[in-house]
Parts: sequence; C-alpha cells; structure tokens
Amino acid sequence: MRHRPIHSAIFCFLLLWLYPAGIYGQTLFPPPYVLDENCVATANNIAVTVNPNGTFSLSGPLPLGQYRVRIVCERTEL
Repeated sequence: MRHRPIHSAIFCFLLLWLYPAGIYGQTLFPPPYVLDENCVATANNIAVTVNPNGTFSLSGPLPLGQYRVRIVCERTEL
C-alpha cells in the first residue's frame, strides 16, 4: 500500500512535536498558574494585590480601552 504525502507530513509533524517532550521529561501542557494574594497586578503604573480568588480590580482614572497588565507572583517554595 502506498503512503500519501499528506499522511507522511502529518506523521513527521506529530513525531517532531511529541518526541522532545519525552526526551527532556517535560509535559506538553504545563499546569496552569494560580493567581492568589502572593501576586501583584500592574497596569499604567497602578499596582494592586490580587485577591485570594484570583481576581483584581484596577481603580483610578483609567479611560476605557485595552491595557497590558503585568502580573508578578512571589513564590517561596521550589
């Protein structure tokens, strides 16, 4: 039976995508980050502490629009 080129291309793509994860012991989908009170959210030079449930609210004179928010969490455990 003859292989079709598209099947070979898909096989190669999957092999290259999955193989490095097995070599280095990394997972393809790392666990999600947990936002809690150890995190600080900053936008437009306004910094607020994240609530224990992972939410935060930036208060201040911010006009409506899209903003880039940087969240930094300090973890003590390794």
